Amino acid sequence: MSKLHRIGGTGNDSRKADVVFIHGLGGDAFGTWRHGQDENSSWPHWLAKKNPEVGVWSLGYAASPSKWPRLLRFFGKGNRDTGHAMPLPARAKQSLDLLRLHLGEREGPLLFICHSLGGLLAKHMLRLSWEAGADEAGCIARRTRAVLFLATPHHGATLASLAHSFSAVFQTTVSMEDLRAHDAHLLELYDWYRNHAPDLAIKTVTYYERRDVGGILPIVKPAFAQAGTGKDAVALDEDHISISKPRDFEGQLCLATDSLLRSLIDQPLSIVPAFQPPREAIVVQIDSSLLAREGEQPIPCQLPPQANQFVGRRKEVQQLTERLRERRNTAVAGAAGLGKTALAATALREVIGPAWPSLTHTPFAAGLVFLDFYSHRGQTEPAWQALANVLRGPLFLERRPARERAEEACRHREFLLVVEGAEEAGERIHEFLAVLSPENRWLLLTRDATQCSPIDSIYLRDSLSAEESGMLFDALTGGRRFAPDIRERVLELMDGHPLALHWAAGLLSGPDEDPEAILRSWREEGLTGSLHDPSRAQHTLEWLFNRSTRGLNEEERGVLSVAGFVAHRPVAQALLETALGVGAPSAGSAIQTLVRRSLLQRRTDPKGWMFSHVLAYKFCREGIPPKPAIAKRIASWVGSEIASVPRLDTTKEHLDGARGLLQHAEALLQTSFALELWEILVESLLYETVDRFEEIGRLDLAATALAAVDAWFKMMPEAEADLAEWQREQGVLWSRKGNLRREQGELGLALEAFRQSLAIRERLASADPGNATWQRDLSVAQNNVGKVLRDQGELGLALEAFRQSLAIAERLASADPSNATWQRDLEISRRLVEEIRDLLPE
Repeated sequence: MSKLHRIGGTGNDSRKADVVFIHGLGGDAFGTWRHGQDENSSWPHWLAKKNPEVGVWSLGYAASPSKWPRLLRFFGKGNRDTGHAMPLPARAKQSLDLLRLHLGEREGPLLFICHSLGGLLAKHMLRLSWEAGADEAGCIARRTRAVLFLATPHHGATLASLAHSFSAVFQTTVSMEDLRAHDAHLLELYDWYRNHAPDLAIKTVTYYERRDVGGILPIVKPAFAQAGTGKDAVALDEDHISISKPRDFEGQLCLATDSLLRSLIDQPLSIVPAFQPPREAIVVQIDSSLLAREGEQPIPCQLPPQANQFVGRRKEVQQLTERLRERRNTAVAGAAGLGKTALAATALREVIGPAWPSLTHTPFAAGLVFLDFYSHRGQTEPAWQALANVLRGPLFLERRPARERAEEACRHREFLLVVEGAEEAGERIHEFLAVLSPENRWLLLTRDATQCSPIDSIYLRDSLSAEESGMLFDALTGGRRFAPDIRERVLELMDGHPLALHWAAGLLSGPDEDPEAILRSWREEGLTGSLHDPSRAQHTLEWLFNRSTRGLNEEERGVLSVAGFVAHRPVAQALLETALGVGAPSAGSAIQTLVRRSLLQRRTDPKGWMFSHVLAYKFCREGIPPKPAIAKRIASWVGSEIASVPRLDTTKEHLDGARGLLQHAEALLQTSFALELWEILVESLLYETVDRFEEIGRLDLAATALAAVDAWFKMMPEAEADLAEWQREQGVLWSRKGNLRREQGELGLALEAFRQSLAIRERLASADPGNATWQRDLSVAQNNVGKVLRDQGELGLALEAFRQSLAIAERLASADPSNATWQRDLEISRRLVEEIRDLLPE
């Protein structure tokens, strides 16, 4: 059971503050905090003696890591809590009630000092108190002004994950289970505290260990010790156990605690914000699935785009509908243009019914997610980011790797993932799907029949029947009457191919097109019967697309060119019109012509215009030559729109818009190289845009910005790329990639990127030893490498890197003592070297 022990000052009714110590896994209310056998070596007792005007308490509770110690009680050893524990949520509820009984009627600041699991318990209590609002339990969150974390595994602990793997041997308790690395409820708790501690005016101070326990393994990795708010975590030269047992009240930890406590006592009450509990909701009769609880994403309902006209395929629709209702994973495989997406859209609308925004009574109550792998260029990482953003929101674990974000977002959710263009990922599709939980289901739309087993696949091999082809053609041509022989010859040539029928109908609907001339050209090209042959069908469709664009006027071709420059996603009409240039007519009439020809279609989420089929995008990108003037206008518009996103705004609307803009920037910079684009767009992406999105924690958007810059450099001619000025900028690009990976905890990838940057800067510094800027760049690069090596535990290699950086910093600082930047660099390098020296054995 839990017990709140009185240490000192608790009977003083006029005390100015309260401090509560909370021990961790395997600890107790007294032994955790002292290095000796009595209170003379006890940190809480030292604090109480030095601060008689403060009440000092220690919370004790059962938190055994293993059930085996219960056997000790058979031999008269241990106590009633030995070998026992309680799930974290239940323990938090019990302990919060205990704190309320002892401290609920008082005012004044409250400070928690927490070791290991105790930090998670404190966060859980604060969350429960916050949710209680004006209730008595709410006073704890209202009073709490600071939390000091010691080796708290905010993302889980290595030892707990290892013990879980051998749980049959260790007989782990629920407290040990609560500490598994990356466990979903820990990550959710991390998110809650990171988002709410600043609003509650709670100061956060974090320390973590740098030494192993007994040389066996680290308990809490540095990346897992980050609280997500407050100042950066500080490493101490202690292990997981000794960190909570300071030897001297003049030591670093005790001094920091005393300083923190003083700041709370001396803080004027007027600047402590009033507690704002969650407001009571006024409930009206609205389907609960349409509403999101505070901090949660709405249930997604992203359906594949529906065809303007869908004809036939009743057998396949029935097969897919039945499989979806039975929650079976399925792949729809077939050649390009046979209607895989239209089939999926039709079947899904039958499954979820007419009231589709409400998914409560469907097989996918947690939502439908549609991912277009064409827009992600078949890459798994941006697709994982998009999946996590849709399910849990952009702020969910935003500083963790993409795969980890996706895994945790998918956990325990009964949703359906629809993947368009799965063939773009190739063999990586299996890696991508590996993030899904057993409760999740997927529907792949792919041209590659080998991506899924035959038993899970529905194949579209056959064209539409003659009757179905006629129905579709008539619907698409809007009732325009053709001579019977013309109609029959068109249907014969189109061979029942849905995409070919769409484009042929659009072409023939034009008032200036001669059906006889089109049919004659078709036969002269020798395309008869080619749509039966998948190896020739794409060539035939490309001819049909090009024939559809031949009669377009300048504005219509310009609109197509702009859409082909940017990403395969909706394009704002404002971008289309801006790219056409000053004095050009409105793009509206040109868009309508392209829609009639089945080349463009309207999209509502997000709003804009995009190609009706990915093949049209591909053919346009390859076949319509890009004009440099249009590229510059697109770059200018995209850069201006990105810059206009509010700097600290994290609303979904703005960030979704920013994601689309960055994807357009990346696609544009992959088309052709122009030096002018550096000043128009690329430079701001590399510096300002990355800084902005890192500042608000949107590392996925920062990564997309860096990918766009990377695309531009890859298009740069070799002669330009080898120039020193561009080599330096590429060094910056690699350095920023390294910073991003390090922020996400991917130390291996961070080290690889930093070493790429270091190699560039070594070449530049060697080529011109007198260039102080390049020498400083080299010093910074050495420090970046050293920091990752330090985080990986490679202290000897880290020290070597820091020493090399220090040698350069000393030369620069000595050459110009008045240069404040170089003097600061010198101080940083010295501190890094000293830190490693202190950690290494003599």
